[in-house]
Amino acid sequence: MKAHPWSAIEQPPQLGNNEVHLWRAHLDVLADTLEIMVRHLDINERTRSASFSNPLLRARFVASHAFLRVLLSAYLAMPASGVRFTIGRFGKPRVVSAQGAIPVEFNMSHAASVAIYAFSLGRAVGVDVELKRRDMNWRDIALRFFPPAETRALTSLPVGQQLDAFFATWCRKEAFLKGRGDGLSQDLSRFAVSVDLNAKPSVEWTDLERTDLSQWILTDVDLGPDFSAAVAVETNQPLTYHYWEVKPLPVSTRRLGAQP
Repeated sequence: MKAHPWSAIEQPPQLGNNEVHLWRAHLDVLADTLEIMVRHLDINERTRSASFSNPLLRARFVASHAFLRVLLSAYLAMPASGVRFTIGRFGKPRVVSAQGAIPVEFNMSHAASVAIYAFSLGRAVGVDVELKRRDMNWRDIALRFFPPAETRALTSLPVGQQLDAFFATWCRKEAFLKGRGDGLSQDLSRFAVSVDLNAKPSVEWTDLERTDLSQWILTDVDLGPDFSAAVAVETNQPLTYHYWEVKPLPVSTRRLGAQP
């Protein structure tokens, strides 16, 4: 996989029709920054954050959702605290306004201290990131959840590639489901993705309803050796991907006009 140059910019540029904007954020922030972040969450997000007994997990939840709001506020030209969501049947959020749905599609995922956000214009998008746990018994998970041919393809790879290929496969599958709006409500054995790390990612077959595989593009996302990530976009058009780093929130928030 080709390494991506994650660049820091002042604020998101205009989102083009055949573009995907990917943002990486580091979630372990200072306490005073976290206090600012909490102010941008709505009542539901604050309630969810309060349910975490682990302070680190709570802080990462707050940071990941606050960063999402800051990015959306820039794309939509509204305060971060003013962003409103509607939730789909299986939990996928969309932005809404008084005029109805907004064409900016987005998705987010986080693992450990890293979050990734994907944005597109009028095209369903899903993203997933996983921390590669080297002690994981991935074979048992694959045998339990993946279709047999997919598991056989993984185990046929050179031993040194199998763990990385498993995590890439998992991310590709989950990104596809999140793009569809299903999340993990669907059976992972009902479709297969390519498992070869050196081949172009793709959904190879599926018996899921309302799925035209010619309308989906899968792409791996490079987040370094400790993580695996992928993004899925519903389109049959060539896409241009942009990779940016989320700047620290106190600077970004003031610049992007969110409420103090």
